[in-house]
Amino acid sequence: MIAISVSSSPESIRFYHSVSEELKKRDISFVTLKAGEAIPAKVRVVLTTPEDAPLIDFHVVVADDDCSLAVEKAVRLLSGFKESHGRLTIGIDPGKTPGVAVIAGNRAVDAFTVSSPEEIRGVIERVISLHTPKELQIRIGRGGGGYRQRILRALSDLPDLRVELVNEDSTSKGNSRHVRDALAALSIALTRGKVLEGYPSRTRIKSGEIKNIQDEARRLSPGLTISRRLAKKVARGELTLEEATKLQRKGQAQ
Repeated sequence: MIAISVSSSPESIRFYHSVSEELKKRDISFVTLKAGEAIPAKVRVVLTTPEDAPLIDFHVVVADDDCSLAVEKAVRLLSGFKESHGRLTIGIDPGKTPGVAVIAGNRAVDAFTVSSPEEIRGVIERVISLHTPKELQIRIGRGGGGYRQRILRALSDLPDLRVELVNEDSTSKGNSRHVRDALAALSIALTRGKVLEGYPSRTRIKSGEIKNIQDEARRLSPGLTISRRLAKKVARGELTLEEATKLQRKGQAQ
């Protein structure tokens, strides 16, 4: 069982309300304790704020200002996951809705899709926060063209990142697109690739790809169409889609 430890501070009370609502949404039972109160034997994980953590004498304490992340950590620990891992491998199937798979040690712990290549950065940071690995390895499929470049751009300034490019082998026909993307990412995560040295260049950009990027930009900023020049820069991974739309808007305003 999960316990929420709460004190009289405004931060602790806000944390309690947010965390308890999240647990209720997941239909997970919990008990509420005052900070410093004796912890019942049935409790396996205690949730609290970083400020109140020193008041709690327990072997498994999750303390985080991010309430949803704190709940996710607690639920995983309750399910038997380790607090940290030696090596974490993340496989990415590049595409319009990239597939992502996470392997901790030798165990697949997640497989899902995200809505855009640019979202990969936030996903990686969240996965790192959840698993606190000693070593992180990213494996990305060689395909995907501009989508792959955009993912690499999003990850380019993450420190100490080992990236491998993996030859993709589609083995998930017959499933929905999201399932195929997630399964492809899992296959990529399990396959050794070539360590990426530097940033790969890309010169040939298809007209259809430029149009797709312009369409994406219009969805991001309704009524705004980025130029072909900016769309090519996005496809090469030289700009993010958001950076391109800001440049277009700035150019039109001048």
